[in-house]
Amino acid sequence: IDRAIGEIGPLADLYLLKANLDFRLHRLENADRDVQALARFAGNSQIIALKAGIAFQQAGYEEAKKGYRLAIEKNPTWDNLARLAYWESKFGDIELADKLYGQAENEISAKEMRSYAWVELERGLLEFNRGRYQKAAAHYDQADKAYSGYWLADEHRAELLEAERKFDQAVALYGRVVGRAPQPEFQQALGDLFAFMGKPDQAKP
Repeated sequence: IDRAIGEIGPLADLYLLKANLDFRLHRLENADRDVQALARFAGNSQIIALKAGIAFQQAGYEEAKKGYRLAIEKNPTWDNLARLAYWESKFGDIELADKLYGQAENEISAKEMRSYAWVELERGLLEFNRGRYQKAAAHYDQADKAYSGYWLADEHRAELLEAERKFDQAVALYGRVVGRAPQPEFQQALGDLFAFMGKPDQAKP
């Protein structure tokens, strides 16, 4: 991307692409510089949301909240609504977070069912964290119906089964998740579960 910018000039879309990539890779200083290069487009909702995301990652939580709200005022897309919902889930009103996630779902098109499933998982996580396991499971089921075979839905289900002390089922599901998405945190979760079950030999990689 840097090479392309050097060759054809700082086109706004290209800088926005670079800013989003830097943000996702947690290169926050680079992302902040990218956003500054887009200063004349500062009223764009995508740039506002990105600046808010950078502020959130840098512990500027109130600044982030203001940015998320402004982005929604400019353009109430599902992802802007979901960002504010996530903020509320961490620092504000859980019921409002769920309401915002519900509004986000209403903005998702039929071509974006993976996004719909992700939002359902977030709503399920709100219930899970409050010990409402049946309601959490209902959201996880809805996510799977929307986007069948979604490995992240299986990971959430495995966590729920573990909380319900259905350890053998949780192990089987974690194993399936690790087979499809061999990320360290999932391998660690499976290993920790084996250790908790008193099966340390199986916890070894």
